[in-house]
Amino acid sequence: FLFLGDFVDRGRDSIPVIAYIMSMKILHPHKWWMIRGNHETREVNGNTHHYQDGSFLRQCGVLFGEADGARVWEAVNCYFDVLPLAAVLDRRIFCVHGGIPAALTAPGASLQAIRDVECPLRSAQYNRLVYDML
Repeated sequence: FLFLGDFVDRGRDSIPVIAYIMSMKILHPHKWWMIRGNHETREVNGNTHHYQDGSFLRQCGVLFGEADGARVWEAVNCYFDVLPLAAVLDRRIFCVHGGIPAALTAPGASLQAIRDVECPLRSAQYNRLVYDML
């Protein structure tokens, strides 16, 4: 199974959803794959102004209390920081959450550009290649 991101901020059940997905990854590490979407970034899932009660940060605070909720939110985001940005299936199907980055459409471009992105990646907003994929 390959899941293409946006595991949180999609309704009021972000915590059970991400807990289930992470549990399945632990139980089935060679059958369960996840790549990062734009909601697997602090900039998006911490945006309580836009997502209000649906934001992952706010949901963590409500369920665990403000202090513990902030720690849970940060711990889950540390996991998101190391998720792959893309996947290739059968050496011919390129999978990303958002879209194919413009940098990969240039002559001579290579998937090595994705492999060269720093990991863990705490913020996507300063890297155009990453931003395009998420």
